[in-house]
Amino acid sequence: MLFVTASLVNLVALSYDNNLVASIAKPFLMPFLALTAYFWLKENEVPWNKLSASLISALAFGTIGDIFLMFSGKGFFIAGMAAFFAGHVCYFLVLLRLLKGRKPSGNMRDVGIVAVAAFAMMILMWVGATQVLSYKLDIAMGLIVFIYALAFPANVYFSAYGTIFYKPLWITAFGYLFFAFSDGLIGLDVFKDIDFASRHLLVMLTYIVAQAMIVCGIAKSIRSL
Repeated sequence: MLFVTASLVNLVALSYDNNLVASIAKPFLMPFLALTAYFWLKENEVPWNKLSASLISALAFGTIGDIFLMFSGKGFFIAGMAAFFAGHVCYFLVLLRLLKGRKPSGNMRDVGIVAVAAFAMMILMWVGATQVLSYKLDIAMGLIVFIYALAFPANVYFSAYGTIFYKPLWITAFGYLFFAFSDGLIGLDVFKDIDFASRHLLVMLTYIVAQAMIVCGIAKSIRSL
């Protein structure tokens, strides 16, 4: 309820262009989602381990990223990207640990899932590369943005591939698509000066949904171990 309340306060405030209230609520989003995940795992008698620690760490980095992106300036933007990238790495480590030692059976269903996962990864890589190139950034910034963007196809692939063994990871895969959409909207404003009414609201709505879906799919998969 704390996470839902903070999310609603943030989104309603943005819909009324009340940036002050939205800014106050924003830093509480990921900590409340982390608490939700922690107590949900505890209630389901899941022992604290590297998987759950990495999951909570991802949300901790998300909190740091949210705070940095509340400020303007190139330095804050890069720091925010670095924090979110660290969060994506934490999610990536969880997915790798979940899949460690597991191999698909080779039946048509598994082959189809791997093919869909690979296709989704290639599409995201293509979209990410074309977007970065269209921003016409200097080499250093372009490289930073491209490396950050690689986290999305990688995690989409492993979460989609992981559905062979953990069905809830479909939730995580779709959550990452929402995340990519949210970050794409931020990129349009930061690098192309493209803004429109309710953009901030749409960014936060897709971001909140994305993080909730990613955490939900991973937490349910951890419970099934």
